[in-house]
Amino acid sequence: MNTTFNNAVVVITGSTQGIGLETGVQFLKQGAYVVFNGRREQAPATLQALLLQYNTRALYLPADVGDAIAVSRLVTQVIQHLG
Repeated sequence: MNTTFNNAVVVITGSTQGIGLETGVQFLKQGAYVVFNGRREQAPATLQALLLQYNTRALYLPADVGDAIAVSRLVTQVIQHLG
């Protein structure tokens, strides 16, 4: 594992599939803690498998980033979970 982002916390919005998901994977491979985000309450199956694989380094937090209150809650949750 490359450790370029060792212990950095990265939040990626719109990351339940496609480019966002792959971006999160690359950050994980470089040592970051990654918070994946999407609007759905539950992460899609592909992302759930990834969360299990990376266990404590990956987290899914739902929020609609078009809603300022939801974004504020997202940031609060990231701080609570990852500091």
